[in-house]
Amino acid sequence: MLQRLVIKNFALIKSAELQLADGLTVFTGETGAGKSMLIDALSLAVGARGGVGFIQEGAKSATIEATFELSPQHPSLILAEDLGLDTEENQLIMRRQVNADGKTRCFANGLNITQGQMSELGDLLVDIHGQRDQQLLLRSQFHSALLDGFSGKPETGAAVASAYKAWRKLDDQLTALKDKASSREREIGLLNVYVEELSALAPKEGEEEELAAERQRLMQGEKIQTALDDARVIIDSTSASTQFGKAERLLHSFTDSFPEVAELVNQLAEAATLASEAENSIDALASSLEADPEALTNTDERLHQLRSIARKHNCLCDELPAKLEELQTTLETLQNLDVNMATLEADTQKAWDAFTNACTALTKQRTETATKLAKAVEDVLKTLKMPDVRFEARLEALAESGWNANGAERVAFYVRTNPGTPFAPLEKAASGGEVSRLMLALKVVFFATMPSQTLVFDEIDTGVGGAVADAMGLCLAELAKQHQVFAITHLPQVAAKGRAHMQIQKTAGEDYTQTQVVPLVADARRDEIARMLSGADLTDAAREAANSLLAAG
Repeated sequence: MLQRLVIKNFALIKSAELQLADGLTVFTGETGAGKSMLIDALSLAVGARGGVGFIQEGAKSATIEATFELSPQHPSLILAEDLGLDTEENQLIMRRQVNADGKTRCFANGLNITQGQMSELGDLLVDIHGQRDQQLLLRSQFHSALLDGFSGKPETGAAVASAYKAWRKLDDQLTALKDKASSREREIGLLNVYVEELSALAPKEGEEEELAAERQRLMQGEKIQTALDDARVIIDSTSASTQFGKAERLLHSFTDSFPEVAELVNQLAEAATLASEAENSIDALASSLEADPEALTNTDERLHQLRSIARKHNCLCDELPAKLEELQTTLETLQNLDVNMATLEADTQKAWDAFTNACTALTKQRTETATKLAKAVEDVLKTLKMPDVRFEARLEALAESGWNANGAERVAFYVRTNPGTPFAPLEKAASGGEVSRLMLALKVVFFATMPSQTLVFDEIDTGVGGAVADAMGLCLAELAKQHQVFAITHLPQVAAKGRAHMQIQKTAGEDYTQTQVVPLVADARRDEIARMLSGADLTDAAREAANSLLAAG
């Protein structure tokens, strides 16, 4: 349930903190006091769209925070866990901030979430019924889901949706395969050319880089050969190894008399050896690096072939081996198309049969549930002083080509408001107070099978009075046994049925107007109901009547 609602700088509400109880809470106040602001604030806290128009004049932002205490199995907690929220305390704190720059921020349990995610959570937490809103109950596209929910076996409808999805996927694959079959021969011929071309080329991953490096080496072949020849000429002209040897022999005879010469002799001997080895290495390398124009040509051709075919297939050279595998697989699929199509046709037919069986089961369940729903709605309507109204949940069969995830029929709610008149679609059949009572009856029936929620009724009692108003108050009180119910009302009969009572008060000065929410108890509550009965001038008779209503409630 909604335990706490904090509002700051929202429209005419500068600051309000409401501690809320379960059961039925009624909100009353003079016309224009700002009762709808509470609905707007709560709507924002559970994901409705809103802009800077909600910010109190002179403020930088408006903030609404709603704290919900929930049962451990509440569906909103499951969604919250999927969103990564901490739900260990079975609590959701929804906070919405609207800034003067037009940006809004959404939070749930301290985590920043999107407006869409907040709206998803809000749909499971709060149901708001506004007098001017287009209600889901009136929209025929939602009637099948409502009927299936009332059955207590929503899994039957879920099975239809699942079977339809499975059949649709296979049927789409079969259609695509049939489209391929019409151009199969031409495509097979083209694929054969591609596969043969790539197979003959036998590309390897990393080959382009290796060839580029080899090409660079071969292109440098003549230059390195010239450099080696020049180096050999320089060494030959200086006779480096011979000269080092002569110097070593010249000094060798002095090593006994001059020990320090011994190290110099060793260095000269080593230099002579290294110079000789360098001469031999130059000769060997010059022999091995003879220019190879043919190898360069072959490398250039191979590199060109790889890059050209890669461009043809719009991929990198390194991706050509994978492209070959892909083309071979596609070719094999097309060559085996007849076998694949026969298998897919059989699988698609099985899926269709499973879907039609699921539809048959759902149609049977809906037929039985429609009768039970009609009786349940009419029973509630009798308590709302509409004994002559008849309700039907009609199953309108669809052509087989129109069967879908919702089944083989369209569900639509019809009502007959007066004896002798024809049934008409729910959205066209009634107006004014009749719509209010019809909506309340449907809410009472449908929400009896739904998880606990916070239900908000914004002047659902418009257009009624007297005994009908009293009956509507009793219905709201009955609904509040399972759900937390908030009712904004102008009828004393409804207000008297509340477990808690809040009054919306508006105060105005020369340069300000503000709205406050004040809890009413005891005499204050009696006087508010008396005001609703008699107007601004309270009389003892009005107070006595208010006491009678409170005692009856």
